Amino acid sequence: MIRNVLWRDRRGVSALEFALTVPVLIALTGFLADVGLLEQTRDSLTAAVNAGAQYAALAGTSVTAAAIQTAGQAATTLSPVTISVTGPAYYCTGTGAGGAVTLSTSASGATCGSGATAGMYVEITANYSYRPLMPVGGLLGNTVLDERAVVRLQ
Repeated sequence: MIRNVLWRDRRGVSALEFALTVPVLIALTGFLADVGLLEQTRDSLTAAVNAGAQYAALAGTSVTAAAIQTAGQAATTLSPVTISVTGPAYYCTGTGAGGAVTLSTSASGATCGSGATAGMYVEITANYSYRPLMPVGGLLGNTVLDERAVVRLQ
């Protein structure tokens, strides 16, 4: 008789359901927050590379690598972000895997394999290591972000 009374008693069921679902909801919310923050970080890294590329394009052939790095660092709040600049120097361009621009060192006025004349280019790359907020953020995969821009100087 007492057993039947306890079996039908529904007090505390909602508290138990809540206790079982809250950890799943918190993990899901944390994962979604990590995805959003990862995309925001990627946008900020892209802005840094774009700022450096724009500065290089406007400054022309007299631009220095240090000035490009400074322009890129000023455009982002990420810390520590690594912005590296290759060039300005004369390069022949080509197309690599996935349509990426490849650069091969050349001399001023040299003729490239494509028949074009070597141009003055600068390559700007930025790297940032994103640290997820939640332990499930490791499911995001590679959290080292890379951005690259190649600018022809005139």
